[in-house]
Amino acid sequence: MTIQYDEERLNHFLSLLAKRKVHEAKGWVGAVPSAWAATAIGGGLERWSEAMCRGCLRSALEAETSPLARAMLVLSWGGMRTRNAGLLLNDRSSQWLTLIDRMWNGDLDATAAYAEFSSLRRAPVGARKGLPGMGPAYFTKLIFFLCRDNQPGYIMDQWTACSVNLLCGQDVVLTDVHKSWNRSGRLVEGYTVSDQNSADNYRAFNAVIEDLVTRSNAEDGEEIELALFDQGHGKGKWRNYVVQHRQAPYDGRLRKVIEDSEGDGSHVSKERSQPSCRCRTESVEPAVAG
Repeated sequence: MTIQYDEERLNHFLSLLAKRKVHEAKGWVGAVPSAWAATAIGGGLERWSEAMCRGCLRSALEAETSPLARAMLVLSWGGMRTRNAGLLLNDRSSQWLTLIDRMWNGDLDATAAYAEFSSLRRAPVGARKGLPGMGPAYFTKLIFFLCRDNQPGYIMDQWTACSVNLLCGQDVVLTDVHKSWNRSGRLVEGYTVSDQNSADNYRAFNAVIEDLVTRSNAEDGEEIELALFDQGHGKGKWRNYVVQHRQAPYDGRLRKVIEDSEGDGSHVSKERSQPSCRCRTESVEPAVAG
C-alpha cells in the first residue's frame, strides 16, 4: 500500500526520531497497581505494589491468569482515572472482559478486537453508552498489551492520533475537538479520539506506524509509537510541534489512506510526575501514558 505524507513534517519527525535518547525510548511508568485498584474498586491487585514500566507490565501480565487482573494492570499502567475505572469495572452487564481472554489466547487480532470494543462502546441512539469510562485511547492500550496475534495494534490516544493525522495531512483518525478557557485566561483546544472511529481507521493508523518503521532506523512499531507520543511538560520537541501545528479535523470522512489499507488487508491529557520503576537503573524524564 502507498501512504501519502506531508514531506516537510515527515522529515522533521524522522530527524527528531534519529536523535532520541535512551531514557526517552523507555516510555511511561504507570501508577502503583495495588493503590490504583484499591481506590477504583476496593482492591484486586494487592500483589503488585510497585510502579511498572512497559517491560515490568508485560512480566506481570504473564504471571496473572485472571482476565480482570490483566485488564486492571494495563488500565492502571495507562493512568485511567479511578472514577472512570470504577464505572467500567463495576458494570457487570458488559461483555468486554470476554475479549481479554480471546485476545490473550490469540483468537482476536488487533483490528478484530477494535471492532468488538467499538461495537460495545457505540450504543444505539437513546441508549446508555457501553464501556462506561473507557474509549478508544484506553481499549487500544488493552489491545496493544494483550493481543498476541502477529499483527500488532498500537496505542491510539490523542497524541499518537494527532501525530499520524499531522504527518499524513488528513483524518486517518477521527478526533473530537473542544475549546475551553484555562486558568491563565487562554482559550485552549483539547483533542480526544472519537468513538466514531471504525476498525478501518484503526487499521490505517497501525499501517502508518508500520510504514514509518521502514522509513527510519526504528527497531519496531513500538519505538515509532513512543516517538509519536513523546514527552509532555514542554520537554518533547515532537510533542511541542504537534501542539503548535495540529488542526481541527480536516473533513471528518474516511480518506484515501484508509481505503488503501483496506485493500492491502494489512480525553485531554492530565499530565503528572511519574514514579520510578524498580527495573530502571537510570533516571528518566517524566512522560505521559503511552
